[in-house]
Amino acid sequence: GGDEDVMEEVMRCSKNAMQAMNLAFRDFLAPFATACVNAFMRHPMSCILYAVTTLVSVFGRDGRYVQPLCDMCEALGNKTFEILSQPNAFTQRPDIVTEFFELVGRGVRRFPRAILSAPFADTTFQCAVASMYTDLAHRESLHSLLTYFDNIASADANEHDQPLLAEDRQFA
Repeated sequence: GGDEDVMEEVMRCSKNAMQAMNLAFRDFLAPFATACVNAFMRHPMSCILYAVTTLVSVFGRDGRYVQPLCDMCEALGNKTFEILSQPNAFTQRPDIVTEFFELVGRGVRRFPRAILSAPFADTTFQCAVASMYTDLAHRESLHSLLTYFDNIASADANEHDQPLLAEDRQFA
């Protein structure tokens, strides 16, 4: 529909602005993330998840932004879990599946320890596993899910702390 097309264009422009400005986008980070979460709660569109994945890419390696990014992912995750708990949701909303697991997978790559210990991490993993028992045949969604699992399997949350890294791998 028309509103979705407009929102997709706004999110595409926002993503381009984030990529062009990089860390200079920091003054817009909190209001943009809040607006995206609020918009997704009212109108869960995959383009919103697509745009905030860029926030995680740009700001996820800076420790000052990790907790707010985790909080954003959790809020978006809770709404996503609500959507995907509906019958046939994985096959009816493959765009949400694709973009949500891209978002969380990017978080696992940027700040693994924080996102994998976040309150929504277990539900995210359970949701990903549950998707494997559906009729989901959407190529991009399946790729996103498998990449998410791969990111978890290869996450070196403590790459600079060898004893903790060994401990993380033991529990992986």
